[in-house]
Amino acid sequence: MKASFVEVGVDVAKADLAVALPRKTFVISTPAGSSSVDRLVRSLGTVRVVLEATGGYERPLVEALHAAAITVCVVNPRQVRDFARAQGRLADR
Repeated sequence: MKASFVEVGVDVAKADLAVALPRKTFVISTPAGSSSVDRLVRSLGTVRVVLEATGGYERPLVEALHAAAITVCVVNPRQVRDFARAQGRLADR
């Protein structure tokens, strides 16, 4: 029997994380030395987290997810955009 995961998308920026759950989205401020990442990781449960590589800003979150044994997929932003373009699903700028 396959394990059932909830997919969680995280948009990583310098000062915050935009978290997208199946029925809820929210933003977490992540100032230097903040425990926001730890609180987020503790609240997730059995999920699979997908996020884009963002020049190193993703590292604290990835390390916390690994430490909590949560599955995390770090993807190439260019490939995500190319896939979205192929699907005709680009966000407006």
